Amino acid sequence: MLKYLKKKLAPKSSESSQKTPPLAPPPKDFDPITATNADLVKYRYPPRPDKETAPNLRSLWERKVSSSPRFVTPSGKNIRNLFTNTSPQGVHQLNTVTSGSWSGALITTAPTGQTFYTISASWTIPMAGIPPASAYKTGVVPDGVYASVQWVGMDGQVAALDPGLSAGTISFCIVQGGIVAPDTQYAQAWYQWGGTETYAGIDVSPGDLVTITVCGVAGNKEGLITLLNATENTTSGAITVSAPPNVVVVGETVAWSLGFVSGDSASLANYGATFFYDCLAASRNPDGSTVQEHNLTSADILNLVNPPAKSTAVQVAPEILMLYAYNNGP
Repeated sequence: MLKYLKKKLAPKSSESSQKTPPLAPPPKDFDPITATNADLVKYRYPPRPDKETAPNLRSLWERKVSSSPRFVTPSGKNIRNLFTNTSPQGVHQLNTVTSGSWSGALITTAPTGQTFYTISASWTIPMAGIPPASAYKTGVVPDGVYASVQWVGMDGQVAALDPGLSAGTISFCIVQGGIVAPDTQYAQAWYQWGGTETYAGIDVSPGDLVTITVCGVAGNKEGLITLLNATENTTSGAITVSAPPNVVVVGETVAWSLGFVSGDSASLANYGATFFYDCLAASRNPDGSTVQEHNLTSADILNLVNPPAKSTAVQVAPEILMLYAYNNGP
């Protein structure tokens, strides 16, 4: 079973959409809090939010860079498509959207005259577990691969199952004979834009706390993503991701999401309950002179309903989103 998992999720090629420069280690006395913007770029630190216009994002940035994480070099290898190819179209019902593949929260409209340029969140990677037998009419959980994908992204389209410019984690397991097969519960970190997912090159495991940030300015054909494994205190640094052909950053939407993966037998794992916190985004006008922060208060809530799979999202605070698998929540 372990060999099967590794084969299913093995890199298919060495092609990549990233343009990550060779890693230059910062000086021992390097302080990202006081460093110049040029040095932050040189040493692959994520952009520093402005303290006056985006105080919450600035506070989050300072907390993360102050931990002095160890930088790791992204592998730049593509992995198989993580997202399903077909799904019932999302339908608005008050402030709730139903989907056959995704749950979470999304903001579908930026303030007038502005576009989104960043989104961030932290979460503990859930353990992929066996769904409840009661979810199946037969009372038997079929053998196969079970997984859930957690991510943040910009310009995603729920109905088209396009997460846009996005980055996240996936946790998965194999169920065999009604139980999770030994040594088949794993996790990976990834990023993507245009349907080709890429290894983030940073090791993660179920139970690790991660913080992921996605940035992109409207009209640009490049975005930035940063992944931090706070448990291991390792980071990818800022990775530049190129847009697919005929695509640019639009900045219309941002989303905090959890959902299905594709594959011959992949189904939604029972992840119990997990939560996204520090759910923050920001929008700006074209010249960047006006910035507005956003949290979940203006977001639509997205619930996954695709029997037997079910994932329910609940906003419990302006920056905290709970996600419940199957019947674990309300």
